[in-house]
Amino acid sequence: MVKLYKKCLLIVTASLLFSVLIGAIPVCEAGESTSDFKNFTLQFLEKVANVNMERYNITSYTCETVPPLLYPGHVENWVDLTLTSGNATVKPSFGFMDGKFRFFMLRSGGTPIFKERDVKGLDNVQLVLQDYQDHVNTTHCTHLISMVGQISRIDAEQTIERAEGVLEFTPDLSGNVSLLWYPKVVGIEAMKGLSMSLDKDGVLTRLWDWWNIFQVGNTEVNVSETEAISRALDLAETHADSIGAKIDRYETELRLCSDNVIFGDTEGNRDCFTLYPKWAVTVYYDKKYGSFYGYYVSIWADTGDVCSSHSQSLGYIGVDGSRITWPIILLVAAIIVVPTALVLYQKRRHSKAPVRNKSPANLPEKS
Repeated sequence: MVKLYKKCLLIVTASLLFSVLIGAIPVCEAGESTSDFKNFTLQFLEKVANVNMERYNITSYTCETVPPLLYPGHVENWVDLTLTSGNATVKPSFGFMDGKFRFFMLRSGGTPIFKERDVKGLDNVQLVLQDYQDHVNTTHCTHLISMVGQISRIDAEQTIERAEGVLEFTPDLSGNVSLLWYPKVVGIEAMKGLSMSLDKDGVLTRLWDWWNIFQVGNTEVNVSETEAISRALDLAETHADSIGAKIDRYETELRLCSDNVIFGDTEGNRDCFTLYPKWAVTVYYDKKYGSFYGYYVSIWADTGDVCSSHSQSLGYIGVDGSRITWPIILLVAAIIVVPTALVLYQKRRHSKAPVRNKSPANLPEKS
């Protein structure tokens, strides 16, 4: 066990050294300049997050370009600010993909200073979404704003489903609220959309907008559900026979998904921010056979190509049904986080301005 641990440690160390050698995180390099990012973030804080910018001083601002490990062919930027006013501190973080807004997260300390809004509750949720849509200059929040208007109570979990998408609204015991929105295109639900959280005072604390950076490749469904099930069962039966398992049942789902070469068996020949229709078939065995409890197959509904095909076991967790193990998660996280920390630590030694490192979480996917 110790030898295996040492081998794993050597592999991780080698990967980390390689990642450091191939790309330390440089200052922002994207289609937009650093000043463009700064102007966007400051206006976002005032117009969308409702921070009273007249009361704060900017004590630090950093803009970094993330190595393209997870999203080859794309440029990802992180922007971090620290705002102070007396004992009040606000630390907003922003993410951009190819110059387009991707996420916002807010941490605060002391007694934060925000401007008063004229509306409260669900009206405030709608207003924040409208302010965000106006600032980002997009239109996809229009349906979402209308769906929020259908929520009957701010203190109860609710799911709103319409032709335009699915909205999941979740309050907690502290009065904070979160919403997840999965848009639909010609009746097919997308794998990701928009996620947002507000605290008990109605302050925006988190906003992830994947729909702002996704595009739809096509919505053609040339493979029927019956055909997808048949092909999936053939693959599942081969695995089941190899371990003496018996198939009990299966579940199918058609969604608009992107191609993620890191977390699946796909060849990754499609852009990771372009969506295509995909059948997902999860086959369950009648019981656990060792660590195996089923089989998963995903098939591109437009081309008929198998996107992913693998067993389901206790050592795996699903990311849109794709294969990913805990060691892989830790390795990918280490490759990203450690070099980032090293570079930022080196920068900190040569600068008086505080720099904060982070690794933002992905938008939860609907399973």
